[in-house]
Amino acid sequence: MFKTLNSEWLRQPFSQLEFTLRFPYLARNVVVVFFQCLFLFWFLITLVLYKFTSILFLSIFLGFFLVLIYELLVLRNWYQKSILPQHLANLKTINYFYVQKNNFSNQELIKAIKTSVELSAWGLIHIGYVGLAAYGWEYVFKWLYPSLVKTREFDYHQLLVGFDNKTTEADQKLWEVAQIKNKLIQKKQLEKYLDDYGSRVEDVDLSLPTFREQTPAISKLLSLHSQLAAPASIVKNSQSKRKLATRTVLKNLRITKSIFTWLLKMTQQNVNLREDRRFYEFLADYQIRQMIFLLAKRLKIEKQDIFNQSWRELTHAAN
Repeated sequence: MFKTLNSEWLRQPFSQLEFTLRFPYLARNVVVVFFQCLFLFWFLITLVLYKFTSILFLSIFLGFFLVLIYELLVLRNWYQKSILPQHLANLKTINYFYVQKNNFSNQELIKAIKTSVELSAWGLIHIGYVGLAAYGWEYVFKWLYPSLVKTREFDYHQLLVGFDNKTTEADQKLWEVAQIKNKLIQKKQLEKYLDDYGSRVEDVDLSLPTFREQTPAISKLLSLHSQLAAPASIVKNSQSKRKLATRTVLKNLRITKSIFTWLLKMTQQNVNLREDRRFYEFLADYQIRQMIFLLAKRLKIEKQDIFNQSWRELTHAAN
């Protein structure tokens, strides 16, 4: 189910700890988001439409279609004004637990891990749901593009690239660290970089190390970035190509320029949001993993083995 909702993650089965600890919160938040954002609104619209049409199937179909349009229009604003601020507040709570972890008793540490995972799951699902809207805008634009534009000189995707976002920002910062020749200064700046951008993961599972925990990979990337052009220059080049494509396309429209410009702007904003939210989704994983490792140490369980245990087994062992 979750793979269908977000195909960029969940490429392998959950570990036992992930399945018994975070998965239940993920599932619960999926249900909450579905009823909160889709079902209730869909149900009400369907009732109104059915009152006028008396055709149930048509009312259900049109109701769902109208709900999707509404969600596409409002999700970005909801993300910026509600979801992201709440997620950042949750991250502060998790970071507090992380900083205080050594002062906790076993029971307090168990509670801190559980609360942190619950907050993490809230962010994963809500931010992931907004990501679906971003994909939705791109699919709509891709589908409409051939009908709206006369020229085939530029692909629709060329109108959506060349924007700064958290992904390009992280790449640029790592490149800047790689250019530092003084090893002591580089090490200090790398630590700061990893604090800010090191929580990237390959999949949804607490058993998987975050980027900042993969020392060999970091060393290879530093070596590689020291020989590459600045990512900012690549973004600037893409930006120039996008502007050229946009100018050409605007001269070859089948619809009013203002309508196409609005559609393009909304699509660009949402596609860029999609890249940003990838940065925020897993910011808590490193802190949660470190708290789990502390629990493993206290329970005399090897790091690589603790993720093969269920959460119930760990809570019983901690008593």
